[in-house]
Amino acid sequence: MTEAPALIHLTSPDGRLSVWIAPERGAELCGLEWEGRELLWRGRDFRPTPGWTGRAPILWPAIGRTFAPGPEPTAETFKQAPLGWAVDGVDYPMPMHGFARSLPWQVEEQTPSSLRLVLTDSEQTRAFYPFGFRHTLTYALADDGLTLDHDIQAAETNTTPMPFVLGNHATFRLAANAVLTSNTTRRVPLDPAGRPTGGSVEFTRLARPAAVDTIQTFEVIALKTTGAPPWAKLSFPSAPSITVGVHARDRARSRLEAVTLWGDPSGGYLSLEAWLGLPNALASGGAPCLLASGAAEQAAILIGISAANSSGHGDKFARD
Repeated sequence: MTEAPALIHLTSPDGRLSVWIAPERGAELCGLEWEGRELLWRGRDFRPTPGWTGRAPILWPAIGRTFAPGPEPTAETFKQAPLGWAVDGVDYPMPMHGFARSLPWQVEEQTPSSLRLVLTDSEQTRAFYPFGFRHTLTYALADDGLTLDHDIQAAETNTTPMPFVLGNHATFRLAANAVLTSNTTRRVPLDPAGRPTGGSVEFTRLARPAAVDTIQTFEVIALKTTGAPPWAKLSFPSAPSITVGVHARDRARSRLEAVTLWGDPSGGYLSLEAWLGLPNALASGGAPCLLASGAAEQAAILIGISAANSSGHGDKFARD
């Protein structure tokens, strides 16, 4: 049996929302309870399991697969294709979804309803990512949900712009008669290997509630808006509703915001992933965030919780 990591427990001011975070395991949100009801898939369950382990890992500095130079991956070969990228002519490996989820983060400050953690570059990170950085993550709980504030700083000593994309793979338990809604209006087409094919197409399927069981198993549905921060809401007749969104602090980065659906509805779970950027961006140069030496980028990933049958998604999803 896999040993459970040490967890830090936070509660919202009104006491209804509780979260558990594992600093030593990628600063991951490992438990999310509303009035005693666990909402995350495999929340605080660290037993070995085949397939997706669930919970809510941080995706940085990559989302999905980053394909190394070589033969073009196909629908049949992409899972075995080598992962990596090149910087200034030097090849580096890059784990799926990046390395931040696999490394210990340092706790910098804690209150009853917030936690600030930091990941900095090291010999281990430079084997994948030849940049100096300081990545600060603050979990902040409110009565209507939590915010994951990311502040990413490039070191003054970097000699080339530092690229990255950012995401969270929050995965939720499904209850009977679950439906989805979203303010998104565009879908980003992906090829069978999960790489963007270019541009976006109209997508209004979730403007009205749609049954979750219409989502195909392990289909990746990357969704965007044309202005407002994107969000997707998972609602149940007799369980709390969950809304996930992403908000780039720099308006110029809003074009990178996306929410993505993925999971196995028949198996009882669905991910509402918040993305700032797209898969394979490091290898393809496909519009990652680029930070000059000494520059910083801020983005917030938002998880809103509301009572069953609530119609709103909360002011926290509006652009400042």
